[in-house]
Order: sequence, then C-alpha cells, then structure tokens
Amino acid sequence: MKKIYSLLAAVAMTAFVNAQTTETFTITGANASDLTSGTVGDVSYAFDKGAGSNAPKYYTSGAAGRLYAKNTLTLEVPAGNKITSVVLMGSAGGDYLASTYSINGGTALTATKTGTVDYTITPSTDGRTFVFTAGPNVSSGHSRIKSFTITYTPTLAVVDATKGKANLVKNTIVSNELIFGAAAKISVVTMNGQVVKTAEVSENSRLDVSSLAKGVYIITAVVGGQTISQKIIKK
Repeated sequence: MKKIYSLLAAVAMTAFVNAQTTETFTITGANASDLTSGTVGDVSYAFDKGAGSNAPKYYTSGAAGRLYAKNTLTLEVPAGNKITSVVLMGSAGGDYLASTYSINGGTALTATKTGTVDYTITPSTDGRTFVFTAGPNVSSGHSRIKSFTITYTPTLAVVDATKGKANLVKNTIVSNELIFGAAAKISVVTMNGQVVKTAEVSENSRLDVSSLAKGVYIITAVVGGQTISQKIIKK
C-alpha cells in the first residue's frame, strides 16, 4: 500500500508542476464609465491613467475599454506562480497604439501585435506582475481592448519532506488532522490549483482536514523566507 501511495504522489506531483490556470475577463460597464480594478478568479487587475492625460474608460461604441496614450493595465497572479501568456482582444475603431509590457517592473518590451487589433504576449522572463502600457511614446490616441486572457503556472519549489529538506507538515499521509512543524500561513491546494483551505498555524499545531475528499493535495507556505510546498495524501 505504501508503494501505491508513493506512485500516486509522484504522478500527482507531475500534474501539479505542469498545471496551468487560464482566466478571461470581458470588459463592460456603463457608457463612458471609468475602468478601475478588480479580480477575476485569483488574478487581480487594475486600469490606471499612468502618465497619460486621459483616464481609461469603457464605451458602448465598440463595446470595449479605451486605453489612452500612456494608460496602463496591470495584471497580477497569485504568489508562487509565473505568467506564461497574455492576450488582449481588441476592437476596431481605435488607433491601435504601439505599446509595451513589463514583467515584475523590469525592462519595457514591445507588446506583440496579432492581426490588426489584438496583442498576444508571451513573456521571456518569469514573473507574476504584468504591466501593459498603451502608446508610451505618443501623447494622443487610444487602443480599444474588449477582453484579456491570462495564463499562469506554478513556480513553487516542491520540497520532499522525507529527505529532511522541510519540516512544514510532519504527517504527509493523513485521515483527519495535519500536524505542523513550523509556524506559517498555509494553503491547501488541489491538483487542479484550487485553494480549498487556508489557515495560520504554529509549530506542533493541528489542522482539521477531515472534510476534504480523499486524494493528493499540496500544502503551500512561506517558511524562513522560502516559498515551499509539500504534498500530502488524504486517506
């Protein structure tokens, strides 16, 4: 039975490492309303005036948000993940400004155009924060954005507790309770990337997981300044 659990855990960890999440948000609102901030799934987004003269707005004509020169759109995925692609679906009628993007505040790079009104961006560096700037080198005009789609994958360092590299969870095959070996804010994550439980734990404290379905889960946390994760098997 132990060998079977080990095999299941190995297969599940491969699925976790290769898992990806995609979120799509369609911009809408009242005519001439301001574009502000919010969340879609676990992704946060924020439209901002940036260094521009006009604030970004939504217009029913074209059913799209208008990002004026130097306006920005910031997207941020959860900690422990990296952005793998961003697609901004445009709408005809704008000026389709030459635009840039940056990852984690790094160098501004050209936002690749797809067709005549869309941008498709595949970051060349890892990071969880994406900033799109419409027309940073012009003083007028706007790009129309109908929606954005962002895809991200986990970057957490998966630590094998059996090799003594971490002491976050003392018992990794459980029925009812997890016992922790370190103080941390933890999340219990399914193999599909869904967070099903969060808690702040202390050393030697216990967390009731009896309500969780049987299967393999990932416990994620920051311990000693290191972002780690540990697999557990719920019997």
